[in-house]
Amino acid sequence: MKAIIETSRLILREFTLDDVNSLARVLSDAETMRFYPARFDRGGVEDWISRNIRRYAKYGFGLWAAVLKSSGELIGDCGLTVQNLEGIDEVEIGYHTRRDLWGQGLATEAARGCRDFGFQRLTAPRLISIIRPENLASRRVAEKNGMRVAKEVLWANLPHLVYAIPRNAAGLAGRLHRPGAWTEETIKAERSSRGDRENLLLGSPGKPPTGNSRSGNAIETKPNPQADRDPLATSIRYMANWRQTRRVAR
Repeated sequence: MKAIIETSRLILREFTLDDVNSLARVLSDAETMRFYPARFDRGGVEDWISRNIRRYAKYGFGLWAAVLKSSGELIGDCGLTVQNLEGIDEVEIGYHTRRDLWGQGLATEAARGCRDFGFQRLTAPRLISIIRPENLASRRVAEKNGMRVAKEVLWANLPHLVYAIPRNAAGLAGRLHRPGAWTEETIKAERSSRGDRENLLLGSPGKPPTGNSRSGNAIETKPNPQADRDPLATSIRYMANWRQTRRVAR
């Protein structure tokens, strides 16, 4: 089981199918899943884990198991997933926490870790969270993660708010922000100033971020003109090199 992110109280690691029973305590809980069409049965939990295992292989990231350091318990999930939002590939921070642990800031802690990981490891100009307007608890987590509402969309045939944090605002996430400071217009302006296309995974061709926060080793990537025309290919290539560096560092 590969650990990906460590925070003060949590370890985020890759899921395995051995995690089904523990994750079912979260995803099969009616109150936790009340903003979904239905809570998950055991088969649904297995599919959820399997889908994320496929994401690890394809993208190098996905939703990860959130494990309490103090007890070793799996208490939810948090991570990054690619979502196609109105024809644009976006990277979303998603999270679920076991209901008996709500109110302790664990979802916020995990989400901040994923935010920092996303901006350090990917070339995304922004990260988002897609949240039902009535899901006030998840909205508070997004706001504590430095996000603000960019727009409202119809997602899965239901209204959702798109919370977003631009890359150049990530360092300010711990400070107070004006409500609504980051709108679709300001995000577009920020993209334009960076010269990015309207695709969340596109960065400067051949120049993804470098450095390994765990080992201190730089990650070397070779420009690939064909891959750099495809933002997903650029991100996948970069994550593959990062994973190889982690293996060598250990």
